[in-house]
Amino acid sequence: MKTKDAITFYGSRKAMADMAAVSRQAAAKWGRVIPWRTAGWLEYLSSGCLKRDPACYTKYKRPKK
Repeated sequence: MKTKDAITFYGSRKAMADMAAVSRQAAAKWGRVIPWRTAGWLEYLSSGCLKRDPACYTKYKRPKK
């Protein structure tokens, strides 16, 4: 999930960080891609409107299930 998509959905970085239960400073360190687990949480909270795209995480190692 790209950070800009989540910010657009929630309206601001602060609102997105509040929904993800992290500080604005932590959210600012994410860069272009939201961490895998946090993206899953935001996908759940948005009732699937935001999608965690595995293609965004190809260069990062995803946690095993």
